[in-house]
Amino acid sequence: MTTPKKKEMTVPTSADIRALEEQTRTWRELAAKVVEFSERVLALIGEHERLKEQLESARRVRGWRDVVDRIREDDSELAAVLERASVRSYSPDEVKLEVEVGDDAIIKLNAKRISSFAQQVLGVKTKLKVFRIKK
Repeated sequence: MTTPKKKEMTVPTSADIRALEEQTRTWRELAAKVVEFSERVLALIGEHERLKEQLESARRVRGWRDVVDRIREDDSELAAVLERASVRSYSPDEVKLEVEVGDDAIIKLNAKRISSFAQQVLGVKTKLKVFRIKK
């Protein structure tokens, strides 16, 4: 049976130490670049989400504008009331509006007509929900 050889311990030279220090600097620089890159990616993701939200908002406004334009053809006064409303949320099957005091009563009285026009424009039965803006 042979006995394992003992590894000799070598003392690092100053050249070895300098090489290790250089490697350490290189790794730190790479790590900093990875962090910077990650931050840029996260910023781009945030920008993408913001743009996606703006696009969705534009779609909501456009869909609702189409409905209001159709109503204007028959009733310009009701269309004017609806133009003052703020679209809280929009989908073809449900529209939530925020309105001033007074406008809420007009819209509620005409809710069936508005929903009917919305169905004509959007092609689906549309529920209308009205919320009064609190001042």
